Order: sequence, then structure tokens, then C-alpha cells
Amino acid sequence: MRKLKAPFLAVTIILFNVSVVLAAPEPPEPTVSTAQSDACEFCDPGTPPVPIDQNIVFLAISGLALGAGVIYKNKIKKASI
Repeated sequence: MRKLKAPFLAVTIILFNVSVVLAAPEPPEPTVSTAQSDACEFCDPGTPPVPIDQNIVFLAISGLALGAGVIYKNKIKKASI
């Protein structure tokens, strides 16, 4: 019974995700508000601005720090075995 738990869970999650995606309506067309279009000097007037702005640097730094921490802990575990 224990061997069937992981594959059953994986198949259930995949089927649930597929059913949610197929049941979702089409998303509405994006619109640009006047406040957002005035804030972007270099954007094309026809394209909406992206939600990720100058803070992407913090996201990249935190991702690198998290990855380095995981790799460091993994090396310590292998060295102690």
C-alpha cells in the first residue's frame, strides 16, 4: 500500500490541475490605466507595463542566496556521511 501512495498522489494532482485549467474561462484583455501609462516614460503606449519593476534585483539576490544555502547544507551533509 505504501508504494502506491506517491504515484496515486501524483496522478491525482495532475488530473486536478488539468481539470482546473480546462474549466477556467478565457482571461480578459489587459488594459492600461492612465496612472500606469504616465509612470512609464520609455514604454510603448500600446503595451501594458510589466508588474515586476526595479525590485527584480532583490528577487535575484534572494534566489542566489537561497540556492547557495541549499548547496552549502547539501555539501555539509555529504561530508559528514
